[in-house]
Amino acid sequence: MESPRQPQVPGTDERCDQGATPIDSPTGYRARPATDAGLDAIVRLTHAIDASLGLPPSPSRESLLWIWTLTSTDLQRDTRIIDKDEAVAGFGQAMWREEQGAPLDLFIFVDPDHRTNGIGTSLLSWGERLARELGAEGVRAEVPEGDMAVLLTDRRVSGRY
Repeated sequence: MESPRQPQVPGTDERCDQGATPIDSPTGYRARPATDAGLDAIVRLTHAIDASLGLPPSPSRESLLWIWTLTSTDLQRDTRIIDKDEAVAGFGQAMWREEQGAPLDLFIFVDPDHRTNGIGTSLLSWGERLARELGAEGVRAEVPEGDMAVLLTDRRVSGRY
């Protein structure tokens, strides 16, 4: 017996999953929550970005695993992978703890070969919607050191800061 398909969220490539904040994925890309099976692809992406900037690799596989095992982390809610043809083009990780208040921390990683395609914009918009849903004071977006191009290559994003 085939399981019922989840309805498509209008204007997105993401299926409606209980507790998942939709994300508008750029044309030709697919957005989805991260899973343990995707961890190594995410680490390869983050390390390739750091290497392109002449930085040591960060975050490590162990750091991401630690974040993913925190009781406040829900991979379905707090992560988004944007891929194209099975290659990870972008990754977003949100962290917020209600008891600490403050803004939601959003870590954004975009493969340099996929810049100017709206991936950073898409991840930032997703983070803003998630922050509103959670009741956070706002969003504090973070990118790898020296990689402001992720946020500044799209005028729609750079106008927010």
